[in-house]
Amino acid sequence: MNFIKINNRNNFLIKEIPIINPASKMYLKFWREQRKRCIDGFWSIDDSSVDVDITYGDINFPKSNSWRYMCPGCYFYVNFGTILANSKNSSSGAKIPMRPSLDDVEWEFSYNWTEARGFSGFEFDDLFSCNTKLKESYTNDELLNLCKDESGDIVKDEFYNNLFDSFGNKKQYIPVRDYIRRIFDKPMGRPIYRNIPGNLDILATRDGGKSWMAAGIVIAHEFLFDGIRRYERGQKLPIAEIVVGAGISDKSRDLLKKTLFIFDNLPGKYNKGTKNEIACPFHKTLTGSILAGNDIEHKYKKKISGEMKDVGTFSIIKHRIFTTENPEAAAGGRNSTIVVEEQGLLGNLIAVHGSNIAAQNNSGIKFGSSLYIGTAGNVDKIRDAEIIFNNPEGFEMMEFDNIWEPDVKDKIGWFIPAPYMARGFKDNNGNTKVKEAYDFFLKRREKALRSPSKRTIEIEKMNYPLVPSEMFVNAEANIFPVSAIKHQYFTLMSSKKTLNESFKVEFFINEFGKVDFKNVKKNPIREYPILNKRGDVVDISGCPEIFAMPIKLDDGSVPNNIYYAAYDPIDDDDNSDIDRSLQSFFIGNRLTREIVFEYTGRTKYASEFYEQCRLALLFYNAKCNYENNKKGFYGHMLNKASLYLLLETPEILIQKNIQKSRGIGNKSLGTNTNLDVISWGLELLVQWLDERVKDRNDYPSNNKVSSLIKRIYEF
Repeated sequence: MNFIKINNRNNFLIKEIPIINPASKMYLKFWREQRKRCIDGFWSIDDSSVDVDITYGDINFPKSNSWRYMCPGCYFYVNFGTILANSKNSSSGAKIPMRPSLDDVEWEFSYNWTEARGFSGFEFDDLFSCNTKLKESYTNDELLNLCKDESGDIVKDEFYNNLFDSFGNKKQYIPVRDYIRRIFDKPMGRPIYRNIPGNLDILATRDGGKSWMAAGIVIAHEFLFDGIRRYERGQKLPIAEIVVGAGISDKSRDLLKKTLFIFDNLPGKYNKGTKNEIACPFHKTLTGSILAGNDIEHKYKKKISGEMKDVGTFSIIKHRIFTTENPEAAAGGRNSTIVVEEQGLLGNLIAVHGSNIAAQNNSGIKFGSSLYIGTAGNVDKIRDAEIIFNNPEGFEMMEFDNIWEPDVKDKIGWFIPAPYMARGFKDNNGNTKVKEAYDFFLKRREKALRSPSKRTIEIEKMNYPLVPSEMFVNAEANIFPVSAIKHQYFTLMSSKKTLNESFKVEFFINEFGKVDFKNVKKNPIREYPILNKRGDVVDISGCPEIFAMPIKLDDGSVPNNIYYAAYDPIDDDDNSDIDRSLQSFFIGNRLTREIVFEYTGRTKYASEFYEQCRLALLFYNAKCNYENNKKGFYGHMLNKASLYLLLETPEILIQKNIQKSRGIGNKSLGTNTNLDVISWGLELLVQWLDERVKDRNDYPSNNKVSSLIKRIYEF
């Protein structure tokens, strides 16, 4: 999704909040208008040739066909928020209180959050609607039935007007994301929220103000205006219940500190700093604490009929910590908003998200929205965060087009690359100077590449990603050349032909007593964990996959010592659970250094997998080093008189004192896995991954290799 381009942001900003005597009529008029804008949003002219002062309500707007809608949270944040940020005129790095900048990223953040809240159109648009009922296969009559009351009468209320035009015809459906960002030829009135609320997953570069936007546009706005979606004078106020949490209390507490800073610095105080100071009308008296496990609430004591009673709106912010033992920290209550800070630090994020979904459903109907925030470079427990981000629909997250790496994942969560978060590369209207910003970060990468340490470029990409995949790197704990692996992965995935050239097979013994295979219509397993998005039955058995046929000598036999195999087995039957561990079997070519065969999956009976691996060893004339911690594969090979296909425990493990000696029986073959074996194995794997190899087309043909082997044997 490309960011919008703003033509005149000043037409959406109050130059300075006026200080008005609370006893004057102007005070009430001004603050009523501002409250309305903070709840309903604000329409103004986005035209570089038109300047208007929006301070007061009676604005003499000129005629224009360049009207843009500013969302409620954004209007509040950029006009009444105060944040701590670096001054452009300071080189000390010290942060000072200032008004938030209204840049393209603030617009996009607020548009996406408004979509997540269930936005479905504007009240005065008689042609278009974003109500998702219109894109479903409802007939006119079926839609009308949705608008009837208990007596069977059609109620022409906001919901009806969101579906039908003034002539009673269905409106034209248009997606929220296209519609809400449009330039209109006139103001379209207040927003309508009749879509099912969604969840927003954001992963972005560090710095740039994500947490401040979450604090102001989401948390502070929801709390101060009690979750109201439509302004009415004298309306009864609902109770907003907000949960703010993280895996580490410091992270969520910092987010709440930002929220309190906005509360404490609301502009518009009268007699500021004196004993007679009158707070901004948006101010709320708070009780409670932001410490983990505590709440802050709009509640205070007031004497009523001679008795002190609790009064206020009772809107509440709950600070909760998500742990492995307590992923359900947000459960309970009616939480209209849940904000998860630094999601990448939550190793059990999927469990937490599952609980949060349940906490915002009432009898299966979703009523609230969740916001998940993650920072590139701070993704220590990335597995769950990466899974959710790359599979948004399966986790009830808003989907975005992956315009950066579409051949790998076409739909992802909302990714904000480093150039768009870099505040130093914005024009006078807050639009990103895209070329200059990208050039800046590319030059940083060129410098990092000159470093003798590979970690330098890894850390640079992780902290300031240009494409989504660069966020999912843990440079502190990962010994692998992650960038090179990712590059190769995307090269493969963008050329599906390469992967599809393999043979998906099943081995069997033919009538001549030889190992043969037949092609099967099954899908190999390419990702783990395996996601079951819609409750479908998932086949985790996988299938044997041939990438390169075995090299053969002139007599048709496969030479010795060319192919080697490695096997991570299991002993247990049952493949009914997609979360069960898989077994994996590989065969490699010593000469070409490539993997020629793979079988990863889990069959109903473990012996089925064992047999396919045994036949593959015969097919390639390979010997297998397997993990002998499990006894099942040894037993199968013993019963099939095929122990000769298993390698003895490698001598080098004994020489390196990684294993003391060869055992007996099962322990005399294969490798007994322990921490030392794993550590050394990872070192060898890193060396193998770091090798430069030729393109497969540059490898010697089977005939040439066969001749080479023959000469070696003769020698």
